[in-house]
Amino acid sequence: MRDRQHISEDGIVLPIIVINRQTGHLESPPEVVFRGMTVNDDDRLVDECRDLVIETIESSTLEERGDWAVIKDKIRRALRKYISKQLSKRPFILPVIMEI
Repeated sequence: MRDRQHISEDGIVLPIIVINRQTGHLESPPEVVFRGMTVNDDDRLVDECRDLVIETIESSTLEERGDWAVIKDKIRRALRKYISKQLSKRPFILPVIMEI
């Protein structure tokens, strides 16, 4: 119930990331989807969130890249801080990592 209320008030952000299983590198630029938030078609915010996800992954160590839970947590913290500063909201952030 608490998660539903949180989502209804502040929205949800889904960073979708495709990573190569062997190398740990991104296969394509991440997609960041906003739902339940007024972004006002501001491509700048989406682009900056995408760049932040890329930067977070690339700055991670090899050990961190081997543990998706750590990567998801780092992405969640980085986006929460950025979005909170830009929009004064604390959306539910659910990173999705797909391995290929």
